[in-house]
Amino acid sequence: MAIEPLGPPFLGNAPGGLSLPWGITAAPMTFDPPTADPSQLDLAALDGPEGAPPLRLQADPPRRLPNLARVPIALVSAEASPVAAADPVTQAFLQQGGCTVDLLRLADRGVHGNGHGMMFERNNREVLEVIVRWLAGLEQA
Repeated sequence: MAIEPLGPPFLGNAPGGLSLPWGITAAPMTFDPPTADPSQLDLAALDGPEGAPPLRLQADPPRRLPNLARVPIALVSAEASPVAAADPVTQAFLQQGGCTVDLLRLADRGVHGNGHGMMFERNNREVLEVIVRWLAGLEQA
């Protein structure tokens, strides 16, 4: 369950010096074929929103993410979050790696107004209900 993960993949030089050189993490991830250095990942630029830096995914053929590909993943996205625009790119990165990923947009499920701290907001019970329904296998993207 990825609740409002930081993104987009391969984020670099964000405020506070944050970088995601391994795609969705700052720490090394297991890729197949293996790589010991994120500079060995071949990246391709995508068109991002106007005025934003280009988004990046792996170029074809992408390396797989064998450990993550073994488990289903839900990516929970809140409509008023500053990272919501990156969620489809994060989903695409995971799918490139062979992962099964459901993008759960809260607004599509009638849960509105949430930002990045959705579990601290007044409607956190409704947010949790979406998450629990997915975990119970009652809901998919």
